[in-house]
Amino acid sequence: MPKSLEMPQLPRIGRRWARLGIVLAFLVLVWLVVGCFAALQNGYFSGAGCDTAVDTALMVVEGPLSYQGPEYLPGACSLPD
Repeated sequence: MPKSLEMPQLPRIGRRWARLGIVLAFLVLVWLVVGCFAALQNGYFSGAGCDTAVDTALMVVEGPLSYQGPEYLPGACSLPD
């Protein structure tokens, strides 16, 4: 294995934190991929405009939580008179 690809030798505790960081990064990546899939299913990528971009970003960050409970419909709320 070339030296540039080798994992640096860390103390035992440092290796645990490095593994934890890799696992957390993988979980965040999976979370965002599921969020993109949910946004695609709900048709958030079809519109254009600033408000649509914000709604799409919210759906992507919401991730798997978008499959729990009622569907969020932007602009569906109404204020009392």
